[in-house]
Amino acid sequence: ELLPDAKHILATPVTATGRDAPEIVAVDIRTGEKKVLLETAGECLFARTGAKPDLGHLVYARNGSLFAATLNSATLQLGPAMPVLEGMRNLAGLNSAGISRSGTLAYPSGINGTAIGTESTLMWVDRRGDEQALTAPQRRYVGPRISPDGGRVAFSVGDSNQTLN
Repeated sequence: ELLPDAKHILATPVTATGRDAPEIVAVDIRTGEKKVLLETAGECLFARTGAKPDLGHLVYARNGSLFAATLNSATLQLGPAMPVLEGMRNLAGLNSAGISRSGTLAYPSGINGTAIGTESTLMWVDRRGDEQALTAPQRRYVGPRISPDGGRVAFSVGDSNQTLN
């Protein structure tokens, strides 16, 4: 994911045999230089939630929970982490989640216990962790992206044959 400084991307290095050591790195796109932001952390997202363009939150999976930590993309300085969602059993779908600038998290329910790729219910989750089911029918929702104003969400829908529409 390209950071707001347009000089770095967030990455979770993976080898042909899988992830050697789960970590999150910032990669300088000009030089290829890597800076480890977090060790023992899984997939991640960057949420542009700060009032300043360089400030936001790094949202990442670790030990069955989802955490958020402030991140200054210009200096690559990471702040203290706070738990966002606990008791996650399936972390493989974090890249299917989306976060608005206001901090609203949208994710398929498979991130929190059921198999990714099965039918799920779309949920809005606020900063306190309160969940509200959306009125959309249960389907195979993939890749939600929240509008900048936090009022709309776009996503792909898969059918029972695991193809996306």
